[in-house]
Amino acid sequence: DGAPQAVEEAPASVSAVEFGEGAAALGAAEESGESAAATTAAGSTRVEIQEVIEDEVGGPAPAPSSKAAKPSVTTVSSDGGEEDSTVLLTMADVESLSEGDQKLLKLNRQIQSQNRAPKDFPEFVRRGFDMLIFAGDDYKQLENGLIVKEFETGEGRIAKDGDEVTFHYTGYNEEGGFIDSSYKQKRPAQIRIGIGGMIPGFELALRDMRPGSRRRVIVPPALGPPVGPSTFFSAKQYEIFDIQLLGVKSCTRTSFGLVSTIKCEDD
Repeated sequence: DGAPQAVEEAPASVSAVEFGEGAAALGAAEESGESAAATTAAGSTRVEIQEVIEDEVGGPAPAPSSKAAKPSVTTVSSDGGEEDSTVLLTMADVESLSEGDQKLLKLNRQIQSQNRAPKDFPEFVRRGFDMLIFAGDDYKQLENGLIVKEFETGEGRIAKDGDEVTFHYTGYNEEGGFIDSSYKQKRPAQIRIGIGGMIPGFELALRDMRPGSRRRVIVPPALGPPVGPSTFFSAKQYEIFDIQLLGVKSCTRTSFGLVSTIKCEDD
């Protein structure tokens, strides 16, 4: 209940300034009378940038700095085709960008600033389906395609299929635009693991978290929600989630005649 799913409502809001404070920014936007028309399909506030990028953009991605070598990861779509290539780089690698890519990075920074993206938010340079992501040394790229920054390590067990997890989250797109937040609902989200009720990349992020842990997760398009006219999302984008796992419960199913109920309890 309340977890990020394939179809979401478009919030009339911009992003928060710090981890887990989506409600504060949402309230400010609503009080000022902002409407959903002020947001893009993925939730970010559109701003007009006067600068026109005329230089050719492209060329090979800069080699990761020797201080923190981070390999490229190619994620694969559900039908087996190559979906996108993600290259995680440090901020030190910005100097190695071409002039055209530096202008794209500047544009991304301008839009993130207008959207009031959280502190130390990753920065993005898009080349078609390929994406260069610039972030701090504390971000790591996992084999499953997720990019993760740990804020706090929790204790206890991780969730398994059928368990119920309780958590807070705030979601953004690659421009730092606010998508949704459990803080907006004024209560944590609850959902069972392994029933297909969440964005695939979001569920992957929850699976190895322990109660009390907090992390920021970058979800590539291949692990994100479906797009199209029947969904809230009209274009494939990277999504960024700040997640705090509050608890894990074991669930059992009981049946009486034609009635089946599921009960979830603390271990």
